[in-house]
Amino acid sequence: MKNNTLLILLLGTVLLLSNCKPIDIKDQNFTVKVTIDGQAGRGQTSISDTIKHIVKSDTNERLVALTARNIERIDSIKLEFANREGLPHPETYFSITTFDEPEVSIGGGGIFSTYKTFKGDDWVKPRIGRMILNQLRYNDISDRKNVVRPSGSSRFRIHGETFLFRKHDSDIVIPTTIPAGDSRCLSTLCLGTDSLSVIIFGTLSTAFSGAIGAAAIPATSVTLKNGTGNFEMYLVPHVSAIPGSDRRIKGFGFIFKGTVEVKPLGLLTSNEVDIYIPIFLAFEKDGPTKYRAMLLPPNIRNILTVSDKIAVGSTGLFSEQIATAVKDEITNAFGTLNPPSLIAGVDNDEVFSLLFDILRQGGQIPDNFDVVALPTTGNLPSNKIIDGTGIIARYEIVFLEK
Repeated sequence: MKNNTLLILLLGTVLLLSNCKPIDIKDQNFTVKVTIDGQAGRGQTSISDTIKHIVKSDTNERLVALTARNIERIDSIKLEFANREGLPHPETYFSITTFDEPEVSIGGGGIFSTYKTFKGDDWVKPRIGRMILNQLRYNDISDRKNVVRPSGSSRFRIHGETFLFRKHDSDIVIPTTIPAGDSRCLSTLCLGTDSLSVIIFGTLSTAFSGAIGAAAIPATSVTLKNGTGNFEMYLVPHVSAIPGSDRRIKGFGFIFKGTVEVKPLGLLTSNEVDIYIPIFLAFEKDGPTKYRAMLLPPNIRNILTVSDKIAVGSTGLFSEQIATAVKDEITNAFGTLNPPSLIAGVDNDEVFSLLFDILRQGGQIPDNFDVVALPTTGNLPSNKIIDGTGIIARYEIVFLEK
């Protein structure tokens, strides 16, 4: 009886195994979508885009950008998995959205409502205001949709940019701070993004003050607002340009803001003039083991033309004429500005090449990459990172290898 029972079990096992098929493990295929819902004019509207990760044929961009889409009021920003198949991949999906939020001004209708704006203002305005960071982790099972609703009841005037990207856990990151004595320090400089921002902010503040001191606008006196210029600097998470057909430069940027008072002679009132100056930190591959890092003030026309993006706004009498004169003075003054050296006596290219080599622990630089300045906190009140009191918001530089 025992032998019959054993035989039956063996036959059953053989039959079971003969009918089994290999377990079908699907390829890793993750699709993530960002959607911005709001109102344009009198009707509801939404804009969206997606990024994908497919292991076997991953030719998709690591970053997509939604720009120049006018939404007068942003109601929500939604980040979600549109598709998830196969085993998870160790990465996090981010969206960064900037938009211009109305502020109380002299005219009462928004930060630029009383200004006479000029060429370049359409680039600057949407990139100064609120910033919202949204994220989903690859193994986030419980919350497949992450919806952020901007707080407050104000109408948001202009959607600036939304960047959707995926950050691998293995991507190279220049952190916010590098402590003294760390192996990643270069010479005596520990070049985290805090120190990088302070160096650039200090150079621009000095150059701006010198330009205003030398400004020659007929029949006026020109002084820094409150004697300090009320200097501020804003973060632009990503910039990309194709200056020639043979190469593409990618990086991130800042917008430096200074405020001056211009008083026409013989008048009791002054014009308050805000000046916005973009500056880009751009990277490109230079051989198998080096980055070419370029800190680009507005005079570098053969690389990236940013002088046309300088925005100037003025209030008060003769505001159009005064704003035009101030813009000309600033553009001419910054035309002779040399990029600040991050380490005295060392080319910026060499600084970033060495830093990259230390972070990567040797090896080849990827043939293709994107660069994103990623805030390290969530819902920021604005994308302002420095004002007169010092650093107020922090970020890290992420190299998205492809």
